[in-house]
Amino acid sequence: MISEIVYCRLGLLKEERTELSGIIYETAVVTSKNHKKGKSYLPLYLTMSDLHQNFAISPAYPVLITKWEEYNIGLKCKTIHSLNNKKLFNSLKPGDGVKLGYKEVYKNTYGYIPPYFNHKFLIDGILKEYKLVSAKKIK
Repeated sequence: MISEIVYCRLGLLKEERTELSGIIYETAVVTSKNHKKGKSYLPLYLTMSDLHQNFAISPAYPVLITKWEEYNIGLKCKTIHSLNNKKLFNSLKPGDGVKLGYKEVYKNTYGYIPPYFNHKFLIDGILKEYKLVSAKKIK
């Protein structure tokens, strides 16, 4: 009875969950390879003042935050279109086949459907992304 009142009057009691599918396998073909590396810097500025409370801002040397490296592999398939994996990058060349294992990540909304207020039902589901689980070169 309370659930019915809250549902009908206030529109509450909806619940969102992130859910994964089982592992789905797909075959892909390598279309390109691209290696990039770089560094990320944060500019640092010094503020100085003298005895008379005069302030000056002067640029200083940038501070290195991170070094990064990407091993991008372009793929031709239905779902996943690129990978960033050093080991696979070194073992693959354009035209090679790859067996991908992935899970679909859904954002599902559950709620009560009148007159059944004793159980929540799936109301809406949105496919958010594909989560790579495995990738192997096909010999």
